[in-house]
Order: sequence, then structure tokens, then C-alpha cells
Amino acid sequence: PLGGVTRKDVAHWWDSINEQFDSPSYNQNAYNRLKTAFSAAIDRELMEVNPCTVKAASARVKPARKELPPVEVMHGIVKHLDHSNKRTTGDKKLIAILTLFHGVRIGEVLAFQRKTVIDRGESISFLVRRTAYRDEDNKMKLLDTPKTDAGYREVPIFPQFFDDVRFHLKHFVGSAPSAQLFTNGKGEILPDETARASMNRAKRRAGYDGVKITPHYGRVWLITSLSEAGMQIPQIGAILGQVDLK
Repeated sequence: PLGGVTRKDVAHWWDSINEQFDSPSYNQNAYNRLKTAFSAAIDRELMEVNPCTVKAASARVKPARKELPPVEVMHGIVKHLDHSNKRTTGDKKLIAILTLFHGVRIGEVLAFQRKTVIDRGESISFLVRRTAYRDEDNKMKLLDTPKTDAGYREVPIFPQFFDDVRFHLKHFVGSAPSAQLFTNGKGEILPDETARASMNRAKRRAGYDGVKITPHYGRVWLITSLSEAGMQIPQIGAILGQVDLK
């Protein structure tokens, strides 16, 4: 019962999740949500004292440092996902291009449809309007909004990848405007774990097995590259779908 939860209970729960899960930021978020829920219960006079008083849970979590991915590793992954390789059809190459070189979140990439690709001939861009996510049953679902309000954006593609975009649309995507860009063998949304696994295999084949790199690292590379090229931080944030300048 809500009123029976004690400080000791919360402290035991906090110790337990930290023993089970090596994810400090997620653990702290869980604690903060619990504390907020108890605060709401106090406002409704369902209890008198908030039992969430664990000092360690309030300590600032130092975020994991993301290293700037070497561009040769990124190119190696993309190269080994090309259809010219016997081990792949090339259907996942564009995922690596969009995440690593353009900073698009993996969930946003997997939600793309043919109609979200804007090919003007001299330029190509992708409209971010939705995101794909994994539900409680471990199935991929579509959300008709991006991760945040700032996520609604148009992402320009570097000209060196125009041919890859057009090749993918021609060989792997249905003709209907609503056709998904990335699907599994059953026509369903491609699972994010499948996309990550294909990139990891390409990384090993390229000889970079020991290099840590995930689809999200591409955002670090894009921020750095555009900043070095002279673009202002707010404009970079607009491309990434972020408003927090930090």
C-alpha cells in the first residue's frame, strides 16, 4: 500500500536496481519519477511524507563521454554495407549513411517513408516527421511525432551520398508514397537491433572491431564537422533536432 512505503523500502529498491543494472542515468531517472509520484500523492493527501530521501540518488550522474568517431571507420562501415559486397544486399547501407554522416537518430531513420525523401535534383533532403520505437512486447511501433518538438525538421544530404539514396529508393522501396524505406523480410518495420547488428558486422569486416561506435556517435561527428566548417550552433541544432545548446 502507498502509505506503507518507508524510507528503508526506497533505499533497498535503490540499492537493488543499481546492483542489477549498470545504467546510472536510467536508474536516477527511475528514482526521480518515483519521487515525483510520491510528491503527487502528498499533494492529494494520500500520504504525509515523501520516502524518497536517498542522497546518492540525487548526486549528479556524469554522462559517458562519446569519442569523436574516426571518419575512416565511418566510411569503412558504409563501404562494407554496399551491394557490391557478397555478404550483403546493400539494403542497410543508407541507414549507416543517415545515422553516421547526417546525425539522424536510428528511430527517425527507421520511420522514413518514400514521401519523406525530397529529391530536387540538385539537392536531396529527408523530412523527419515520425519515429520508430520498441514497445513493451519488444515489437517495433511507429509514433506519428519525432522524439521532441524540435525533431520536426528537414535534414540535407551531402552530395557524395545522392547516388546511394537514389539506388536505395529504386531497389529496396515500394512505389507508394507511404512505403517504408527500411523493412524486414515480412514487410514490417526493420528492428533497430537488426540495423545495429548489420553495422557492427560491417565494422568488423572493415577491420575496426576494436573501435567503439554506435549510430548515435554520428551526431557527435556532425556537430563537430559543421562547427569546424563555420556553421553556428543554433543552425546545427536545427539540423539535429535539438534546442539545448549544451
